Amino acid sequence: MSKKKRAVMTVAAVTVILGIGLSLFIFTQRKLAMTEVCIAAYDLPPRTPITEKELTRLKVPEAYLNENVLSEDEIMGKSVRIDSLIPKGSFIYRGAVEETENMKDRISADLKEGEVGYDIYVNDIKVNQSYLLRGIYVDIYLTVNKDRVLSDLLLNNVRIIGLYDIRHNEIKDYDRESVLESICLAVPKDCVSYLNRAAVIGDLSISVGDNIYRDVPTRLNTEGDIFEYLD
Repeated sequence: MSKKKRAVMTVAAVTVILGIGLSLFIFTQRKLAMTEVCIAAYDLPPRTPITEKELTRLKVPEAYLNENVLSEDEIMGKSVRIDSLIPKGSFIYRGAVEETENMKDRISADLKEGEVGYDIYVNDIKVNQSYLLRGIYVDIYLTVNKDRVLSDLLLNNVRIIGLYDIRHNEIKDYDRESVLESICLAVPKDCVSYLNRAAVIGDLSISVGDNIYRDVPTRLNTEGDIFEYLD
């Protein structure tokens, strides 16, 4: 092989190597580039409608993301799937949410305008199963231990629309053999973020109130001392 051909081949090889190196460098830099993504601000139970209050933003390398991580525009207008729970700090994945209007189950038929179904797990709330029945109204209390221990009414007159066992089968009235795992409540949409926040900062409890069978609108107690920790 002549010196001229050898020189041409050497130049070509170096060019190819440099091209590959440059491509890898660009690809690596792109993957290391920081991008803003939405994550769950709190634990988001099944059926939770997702608004800006349920989200917080975080900058992460693009390499951490894949096509199943949703952007903010893709998240808005959706709710957590009935069979999912999104932990605090998690990305919002495509399979964990669905369009709110597409949520078809019996719970949806029991909701009034402006209400959503909100699941609370018994491990996350103090409750006496023996008096819980579908259709009754209960009060939700919050206890926080900050500068001092405070306990006060959070939500008044909340309707129970479902009681479920560990297999997510509905527990029928007076069925005391099944082990209660979750309670589905009919909650006004604008109260969901307060419930999520309350579950993070303190302990929730359910109690039968004065309006156990009266169809009185749910009321968020914004006048109590405890509300300052939620606002």
